[in-house]
Amino acid sequence: IPVTVGWANVDVETPLVVRGYPIFGSVLSSSDPVSGVLVLVFAEVGEETDIDCGELPVESAARHVPYSVGRLVCAATTDENGNFRVPALPCGDYHLIPSYQTEDTTFNVIPQFVEVSVTNTGYQVVEPFQVQGISLTGKVVNSFGKGIKAVHVLLDENVVAVSDANGNYRIDEVAPGEYSLRASAKEGSH
Repeated sequence: IPVTVGWANVDVETPLVVRGYPIFGSVLSSSDPVSGVLVLVFAEVGEETDIDCGELPVESAARHVPYSVGRLVCAATTDENGNFRVPALPCGDYHLIPSYQTEDTTFNVIPQFVEVSVTNTGYQVVEPFQVQGISLTGKVVNSFGKGIKAVHVLLDENVVAVSDANGNYRIDEVAPGEYSLRASAKEGSH
């Protein structure tokens, strides 16, 4: 609000409105920051509030929701330092749910949610969310590029998946690192 102050007291007639208080936190993998993690903010159902969501519209975040705890009201994405910031939430109780996935990969992030209570000072999530593992998806094909069913998929010589009728496979909760991945028509064959 523009205010001009001279040599007399000024009564500001327009009230200053506090739209809410921030929530801060971070996401790590081991001790390394993870960028691009979506942190979804849910409020109690029926609690109608005017929320300044900031950087990401809630509608585009809805497709990332693994499950729901109340009403999705806001979302923030971690930056290159692994930090997220929800700029202005009214006082109240919220659930923060991290979601980290791409078209082919789903990352396991713990804890699955954090309950926060925003007061007139905002809220700092003290313990960072941790990315624990990822999923690998792929396809086993023959020399003509056609999917092959019932083929064992081995990760470091351990059978971790079997291809489906179209040759597709999925391996969940793989920790970051270097691995040897191969297919075997029969467990233990080379």
